[in-house]
Amino acid sequence: MSRSSGQQLAFDQIEEISALSDRAISIVDVVEPADDSPRLKVTISLSTRHHARADGGLPVRKRERVILSIPGNFPRDYPWVDLPHKRFAGYSHVQWTTHVCLYRSPDVEWLPRDGMYGFIDRLNKWFGAAALGELDPDDAPLHPPVVSPSGNFRIVVRENTPTFDGKRCWIGTAELKPIHDTRFDLIQWRHAADSIDAGSIAAATILLNDPFPMEYPNSVRALVKQLETHGLKLVDLYVVMTSQLASLGLDQPLFVVLGTPMRRRDPNGPLRQHLAIWRINAEAVTALRAIQAGGDNRDDAIEAFVQWSFDASVEWCRVDEAREEVTLSRDTGSAMTSARGKRILLLGCGALGSHVADTLVRAGVASIKIVDKAIVTSGVLVRQQYNDAEIGHAKASATRDRLQKIAPHCDVTIGFEDLKYGVLSKLGRDFDVIIDATASRAVAEALEEDLRNDPAAPSILAMSVSARAQFGRVVVRRSPVTGGPKSIIRNAQIACFSNPTRAKLARAFWPQPGKVDLFQPEPGCSEPTFQASAADMAYHAAGLVNLGFKELANEERAGSLVAFLPNVTSEETPKLARLNLLDPIRHKERNHGHDVFVSQAAAKGIAAEVSRASRTLGPDVETGGLMFGEIDDSLGLLHLDAVTGPPPDSVHSPKLFLCGTDGTRERSELEKRRSGGASRFIGIWHTHPVSPPNPSDVDLGAMQNILQISKTPPRHTVMLIIGHASTDPEWGIYLYRRGELDFGPRRVRIVVRSRYV
Repeated sequence: MSRSSGQQLAFDQIEEISALSDRAISIVDVVEPADDSPRLKVTISLSTRHHARADGGLPVRKRERVILSIPGNFPRDYPWVDLPHKRFAGYSHVQWTTHVCLYRSPDVEWLPRDGMYGFIDRLNKWFGAAALGELDPDDAPLHPPVVSPSGNFRIVVRENTPTFDGKRCWIGTAELKPIHDTRFDLIQWRHAADSIDAGSIAAATILLNDPFPMEYPNSVRALVKQLETHGLKLVDLYVVMTSQLASLGLDQPLFVVLGTPMRRRDPNGPLRQHLAIWRINAEAVTALRAIQAGGDNRDDAIEAFVQWSFDASVEWCRVDEAREEVTLSRDTGSAMTSARGKRILLLGCGALGSHVADTLVRAGVASIKIVDKAIVTSGVLVRQQYNDAEIGHAKASATRDRLQKIAPHCDVTIGFEDLKYGVLSKLGRDFDVIIDATASRAVAEALEEDLRNDPAAPSILAMSVSARAQFGRVVVRRSPVTGGPKSIIRNAQIACFSNPTRAKLARAFWPQPGKVDLFQPEPGCSEPTFQASAADMAYHAAGLVNLGFKELANEERAGSLVAFLPNVTSEETPKLARLNLLDPIRHKERNHGHDVFVSQAAAKGIAAEVSRASRTLGPDVETGGLMFGEIDDSLGLLHLDAVTGPPPDSVHSPKLFLCGTDGTRERSELEKRRSGGASRFIGIWHTHPVSPPNPSDVDLGAMQNILQISKTPPRHTVMLIIGHASTDPEWGIYLYRRGELDFGPRRVRIVVRSRYV
């Protein structure tokens, strides 16, 4: 069998390295590829005299011979290194007494372009580190001992190993829960006398306090001999092996778990147990059971056990480590790590929510409650995480079943409540994060009302997409914050319309009437919806939940956030937009008990005008202006977004302020336009420089004039009085409705007919 082109390339490179090495490397022997051994084997002599030595390091001589085993597909595949002796047996990174382990992760560390030059350089560095005993330094994760799996049985180890400081070993059982024919989960460590759950299998377990060589025994006899060197007596091993026989069925194998402290997860972290698991077949178990039942003479039983250990057939199981003490999650360092261990309430598991739910359980949330009363229909399969067999099933139930398969240890519960009539009031507040993926106005209003009564409720993420999924939007409401997602979105609308650079966002999420066509996928009276694919929804769901949890993890940031995620397929796609919104100031309206949310800009505008008037007109002269915002009677909520100073034709005096009208219509149209219709004229503010914020007859007359005498009277209006404005400002906010003002013979009288009193 001739050399491959890759093997010839490797040999040419070795010859060149040898020629240029000044006798530091020399070729000693060459074994050509053969049918039964297709690798080219080149024995070289390598000078190691220049490497420093240390106690505990590899006993390296001045020159060392190694055998380079070169594969036919070199350099796509990397060479092996073997030793022609067994002097290094038992040392780190020497496996099966003669095989040198150069690479922890060949797929990452082997560079084909470097060829034999890089390979021999790495071999030289390996000898240098080995001579100093630094192959497993304290500041690096430990290379575990080698166990070559030989069977198809897989054990997923989920439970951290028990501690037994100061003791030679820990002997007990490992509870194995069958998942399917060839997979078990190790879910609990128990003392030998403890019972296990029905349906589980007890595996005999020995955990040592001393490390093994770099390769584990590959037979029962070799294991027995190795354990004897660690101080375990034959009788102890016999007891361990036979302790679980009574719990096994006649055709069941015996599992044996062996652990040694040879793993480290973190640099400078403590040593943890490396686990290997044997499966001893049913035939060998039957023979061991016969020894156990053979009589009361312990010596005879031990002798028979030793003989049995020579003949017993064993199989290594594949160990799938899921222990936190030895593994690092693949999402370490990502934004979603902040979701780990959280209690989540997910409202809606449709286009966004069904994708978000999967992401959350994969991120390791402790629990998730899913609330959705909708049913899976054929039309939603195009973009939601359901399958054809689930048509007609409740979305919440189907989602729960899917999540429990992804993360069986996550506590998944469901609900079918109608959220239009309350969220926290129905579901409680025992959650860390609430995610609203319904895109429902009714749910948003219910949340808003709940949060006004409970401002310290859990943090909230509210997600939605625009009509054609050009953008996704996530609202981040930290706790405690004034208002809920509905109020925050309203403020975001004003911010988008007032900034020309955000015009696309404004058009996408708040289109003007008649500017968007409703999309109805089914005939008849079906609900209109947005247009988007499964790819669009997976993209937006992943991006929005990532943004949301990253923001929640930022404890230094105050206020609320609205982030807009552009779809990468959109034409002229803008960059990610983030609106950091300041928390509004909360007041109470005095006639009906409405809550009043005052923007920081409005509060500053009033303070600036009061200061200006005091400076230019005198501290005792009243001033005022117009107010713009929204009156929401359904929620009992007033929004004060913006204010003006006094119109030019206003009248100021120490006893009254008469608000003028010059330019007010134009200013009202401007505020309406630059807020996208969210903010309109709602009333007048003025000061009482030296008196409380109580309305005078003149003030009430002004309200009556607005509500009953003007050409197009509104149905309600607001008056804000800043009492003691020159010394200690006190706000008095009053909402008046058209039917609540009645003229008596001497003064205007307020008649309140409201359920809010």
